[in-house]
Amino acid sequence: MSLAPLFAAPFAVQLRVFTVVPAFALGTWLIFFSRKGSRRHRAK
Repeated sequence: MSLAPLFAAPFAVQLRVFTVVPAFALGTWLIFFSRKGSRRHRAK
């Protein structure tokens, strides 16, 4: 698999991919590894 098609894509597509991938990773982390009743959650 090559990233060449991504680098050849328009800037809007590149921006979308480079923002969605970290957001997906962060969301997955929060769903599976965070605790709702933790001290940090209650502080906010």
